Amino acid sequence: MDNQEKPFLGHLEELRRRIIRGLVGLGFGFAEKLLHWLAKPLPHPLVFINPTEAFVATIEVAFFAGLVLALPYICWQLWGFLAPGLLKNEQKPVLFSLMVGAVLFFTGLTFAYYIMLPWGLKFLTGFGSPLIVPMITLGNYLSFCLVIMFVLGLVFNFPLLVVLLTRLGMVTPQKLSAYRYLAFLVIMVASAVLTPPDVFSQLLLSIPLAIIYEISILVSRFFLPRHPQPE
Repeated sequence: MDNQEKPFLGHLEELRRRIIRGLVGLGFGFAEKLLHWLAKPLPHPLVFINPTEAFVATIEVAFFAGLVLALPYICWQLWGFLAPGLLKNEQKPVLFSLMVGAVLFFTGLTFAYYIMLPWGLKFLTGFGSPLIVPMITLGNYLSFCLVIMFVLGLVFNFPLLVVLLTRLGMVTPQKLSAYRYLAFLVIMVASAVLTPPDVFSQLLLSIPLAIIYEISILVSRFFLPRHPQPE
């Protein structure tokens, strides 16, 4: 049977197998080094208060690192799944979008690690004193750190999604502007759910998301299809 005639469930099964292959690279060999790397922005040593906390943290770090490192391979497997169902003139734009998406994801991770986390952690731990000694647990720190990095990696792809939807005529800069306040409300709620229950952590995540939304409006305006003027 030709690939284009495969039933929909058959395509989903193939996609599932390809994703599993992409995640085979997950492992523990680099987890300890990566844990040291993640802890660098924190000016204080980490502690753990639960016997299983260090083990669970190692699993979380290994999964996150494996997912990030396997991302190019996952994109390649995803392309292998999508390519047979695309026309020749559609293949290059889709392949380009996958490549740009991977680059934007890594850009979001880099921005979170080198800019947001050092600044935010320096501010938050600056309230310590000889009387109030910060003792940050390993589990809490990883949750805070990995959520911000992963969410920003995904959100950095939002302008790319807006470009695709704009070119398809499903989104316009006018619509994005009209829903700005609703989008900001969703951003605040999502930040409150994803971050620890304090206002600063929520702002640390919500402000970049709001800026990216505004950038997406400008991107949509730039890529809006221009209709030919009547003669």
